[in-house]
Amino acid sequence: MDLAYSEEYESFRTEVQDFIAANRDRAPTGPGRGKADAEAMAWQQLLIDHGYAARTIPKEYGGFGA
Repeated sequence: MDLAYSEEYESFRTEVQDFIAANRDRAPTGPGRGKADAEAMAWQQLLIDHGYAARTIPKEYGGFGA
């Protein structure tokens, strides 16, 4: 039995790692990180723009639209 991840999964893993490395300083941190302030909204929009959140929500409703 081969339990290795396929090339598709490895590619996605690399994509996510690169995204985190490039954007980790933009993620909300600290005690207020659960609040809907401008920083948190910008982070959420960045995740949506890259398809990491709200994947099945139509674009006209603020989602990624996948």
